[in-house]
Amino acid sequence: MFGIADFSIDFLTDYIFITISVLSLLIAASVWLYLKTNPPLPWYIKTIMAILRLSAVFALVLALLQPVFSYTSNYERKPLITVLRDISQSMEKTEEGKKRNERIDSIFSGAAFQTLKDKVELTEYQFGNKISRENNKTETDKTAIGEVLYQVSELEIKTRPDYILLLSDGNSNSGRDAVAAAKKINSPVISINFSAGGSEFDLGISDIDYDPVVFAGEESEIKVKINWQNASGHKAVIELLESGRLKNLTEHNIIQEDGIGEFVLKYFPESSGQKVLKINLPVNPNELNKNNNHRSFSIKVLKSKLKALFAVENPDYETGFLKRYLENETKFDVDLFVIGDKSGNLRRSFPARQTVLNQYDLIILQDISPPLLNSKKQIIDSYLKDKGGAIWLMMGKNFASSPIKKWLINLLPCYPENRDDIVNKQFHLTPSESHLFHPVLRLADNQSEIRSVWGDLPPFTSLVNCIGPNENAVILASLVESGNRTAVRPAIGFLRHGPGKLLATAVLPFWKWGFVHSELSDESDKYGRFVEGVTTWLTVKDDYDPINVAPQKTVFSRGERVIFDGFAYDQGFRPIPGVSGTIRLINDSTGSEMEIDLLSKESGKLSGEFNNLQAGQYSYFVKVEKENQMLKEISGRIMIESFNLEQYDRSGNPNLLKLISENSGGSYFEYSDFDKVLEIIDMNKRVIEEKKEVVIWNKAWLMFFIIGCFSIEWIIRKMNQLL
Repeated sequence: MFGIADFSIDFLTDYIFITISVLSLLIAASVWLYLKTNPPLPWYIKTIMAILRLSAVFALVLALLQPVFSYTSNYERKPLITVLRDISQSMEKTEEGKKRNERIDSIFSGAAFQTLKDKVELTEYQFGNKISRENNKTETDKTAIGEVLYQVSELEIKTRPDYILLLSDGNSNSGRDAVAAAKKINSPVISINFSAGGSEFDLGISDIDYDPVVFAGEESEIKVKINWQNASGHKAVIELLESGRLKNLTEHNIIQEDGIGEFVLKYFPESSGQKVLKINLPVNPNELNKNNNHRSFSIKVLKSKLKALFAVENPDYETGFLKRYLENETKFDVDLFVIGDKSGNLRRSFPARQTVLNQYDLIILQDISPPLLNSKKQIIDSYLKDKGGAIWLMMGKNFASSPIKKWLINLLPCYPENRDDIVNKQFHLTPSESHLFHPVLRLADNQSEIRSVWGDLPPFTSLVNCIGPNENAVILASLVESGNRTAVRPAIGFLRHGPGKLLATAVLPFWKWGFVHSELSDESDKYGRFVEGVTTWLTVKDDYDPINVAPQKTVFSRGERVIFDGFAYDQGFRPIPGVSGTIRLINDSTGSEMEIDLLSKESGKLSGEFNNLQAGQYSYFVKVEKENQMLKEISGRIMIESFNLEQYDRSGNPNLLKLISENSGGSYFEYSDFDKVLEIIDMNKRVIEEKKEVVIWNKAWLMFFIIGCFSIEWIIRKMNQLL
C-alpha cells in the first residue's frame, strides 16, 4: 500500500520489559486518579486532562524505548543518462565536408536521439577542460576527458546515472588519465566517436620507463609505450640508439586500426660512463604528427667489475674481514699486497709503475707507515689527480708511528700532528648533520635511524688524533667528547683531488661490526652497508648527478601536460626512499606562481605534473628534500607556445574512446552507428527500492511535547483548584 513494504519496529533499549511494565502502571495510575478526582469535574475536563497526562507518559516511555521504524519505499523512474558533449576546438575540424560538431548537431536533431529523450531522463553537459551547462563556462583550447569523467562522478554521486553518453573525437590532451578515470567511474560509458579519421595515420611514443643507473656488461630493460591510429597493416619499428649508433630494435606488425602497446628493448652497455640514449620510430611520410617519434634520455653506466689493490703492512682481523667481504662481492677483484718487513712469504711489493697502479679502480691502504709510501709519492699523486682514482686510507698504530711528509699531508683531509698520538678507549662517532645521507654514513634510510645506528654499533677502541681539516676537506664523522661539544676530533673525512677522491678513516676497528651483525644479531649487515657505501662512492665518477629533476622537454604546447621526471640516489648511486620536494613555476611576464609536490615512486624515481599552463616563458625551481634536509636545488626555464594543442593536433583518438568504454563496462560506436546505441540501452522504467528509517527518540520536539502536555495539564488543574 502506498508503495510502502517491509514495515518493522526495532527498539534500541535493553530494558523493553521494564519500560513497558512501568508504562502500564503509569497508565493505570492515571486512569484511577482521574476517576477519583475530588471535587468532581465535568467529564470533558477530566477527559482532556487524562489525554494530556497519558500522552505525556506515552511520549516519555516512547523516548525510553528508543524505537526505530523501518520500511521500504518503492517507486518507478525513467533511466538516467548523462550526456557529455565535447565542444573543444578540435571538434571544429572539417572532415568529409562536415565539421565534427555539426555531426553531433545532426545526431541531436535525428529521430533516434528524440526517441531516447522521450524514454529516458537526460542530463546534458558540455566540456572542454571541464564540464559545464553553458558554452562560456569552459575553455575550449584543451580537452580533459579524464578530468570530465572525474567531475561527473563527483557531481552525480547521490544519483548515479544508468549510462554516460560520451560524444567526442577522443582527442584528450590535458588533465587526468582518461582510462584511469574510467576504471573508477560507477556508470558504463557509451563512447561515440565523431572523428572521421580517413587516412590520418600516426604512430608516437607515449612513455619510456628505464633505470637511470645500470652496470656495464649487464643487460637491462627499457620499456617503451607507443600509441597508433589508423595504422592497420603498418609495421612499428622501435629503435634504441646510443650516441647515434643502433643498439637494438624491435618490430611489430600492427593489425588494429588504433591501439596502445608496450615493447621491451634490451640494452647491453659495453662500457661505463654517462650514455645518451634515444628511442626512435622511423618517420613515415604519411604520418600526421612527426614530432612524437623520438625521445632522448641519459643514463649512468657503472662498472660491473672493479679491480681493487689492498695494501697492508701487518695483516690482522681487519684485513681478513675486509678482504673476505670484497671477494664475496661479485663486482670486486682484489689483489692483496702485504708490504711490511716482517710479512714473510706473504710479502709483495707495492706497484712501482704508474701504468700498473692505474689499472686499479680502488686502492685501500690499511694502516701503513708513511715512510713505506714516500717512494710512491709521484705515482699515487698522479693516480688521484690525473687518472681520477680512489683511495681509502685507514689510519692506525703504524700510520701514527712515523712523521708524515708534506706531500702526504696535502692529500689527507686531516692528519696526525704528533707521533704515536693515539686515543685508546671505547667510544662512538657522531655523524655530521649536514652529511647524514652521504653513502659513507648512510647505514639507515632516515636521519633519526642513522644517528641511532652510529650510536649503537660496537664501539671503536682506537683513534689517531688528527688536526685539520685541510682546505676543501669534508669531515663526515667526529669524536665528540662527552660534556664538551667544542672538543671535536675528526675521525672520517675526504678530500677531492681533481677527479680523484681520498677517504681517510682515523678510527679502528671496523671488523667487529661484521662479526657482531653476522654472528650474533638478526639486524641488517651494517658492516657490509658501510663498506659498500665507501667503495661505491669512491669508485663512481662525478660525471653524473645522482639527484636530478627536469622537464621531459623545454618547449610545450599550450594545454599540454608539463611533466617533470627525476630520480634521487645517494652519491654511491643507491636509491634514497621517502624523498619529497616541490616544483615551483613562475611566469616570467606576469610573475604569477604555482607549486606542486614531487611524488616519490619506486627505486628512487620522482615525478611531478602541471596542467593548464598559459602561454609564455616560465622559470622553474625544484627542491628535493628528505626529512626537512635539503638534498638538491635545481632551476631552469621552459616555454609554453602560444598555439594550443587543439590547434597543433586535431586528430581523433578513437582508441582512447574504446579503452574508456572497455574499462567502464560500456560500449563504443562510430557516429554513423548511433541508431545501434538504442539497442543496448535498457529503456524500461527502473523500480527503485529505498530503505528508510524514522527515529523517534532523541528528538527535541519530543521533549517539548512532553513538557507541553504536563504544563497544560498542570494549568487546567490549577484553574480548577486541584492539587
